[in-house]
Amino acid sequence: MSPTSNVRPFVPRKPSGPETGEWQPRLLAAIAYLALGYFGNLNLIMLLGLLYWGLVQQRKQMVPFFLRFHLIQAMVLFLMLAIFWQLILSTLGLLNSTVELVGLRQSLSPMMLVAIFGVKLAVNWANLGFGAFLAVLALMGKSLTLPVVTQQARSWA
Repeated sequence: MSPTSNVRPFVPRKPSGPETGEWQPRLLAAIAYLALGYFGNLNLIMLLGLLYWGLVQQRKQMVPFFLRFHLIQAMVLFLMLAIFWQLILSTLGLLNSTVELVGLRQSLSPMMLVAIFGVKLAVNWANLGFGAFLAVLALMGKSLTLPVVTQQARSWA
């Protein structure tokens, strides 16, 4: 048995890291998740949708699928969350108005205002935490499969 039988020829691996440009789509996807998680209101989501359509969709071949997918997933996800949270806050506001109309303003209205404030605070922290989690996954080059959102993002990207 010759001493070179276990030696394989050196095959260089494809370089990865900042020098290949792979980090740019990951960083942009992470920024999208963080921005929408922090400022996730409907106006920003619509503005980003228009910017996506104007800048990315027109040059589809030049923009990597990874970036297009994560931009669309971030917009669809935070749009659905914004509508859901807005419905909850509107329901709490309606309950507060009903309490005032019934005449229980002195006893229940301050509690309703505290509940509305608490829900708003919890929603902001939940959106930011979820956006940060998705941003970390995007930086690692992975994606989270969400039931409705991921299918839509793949078909639109």
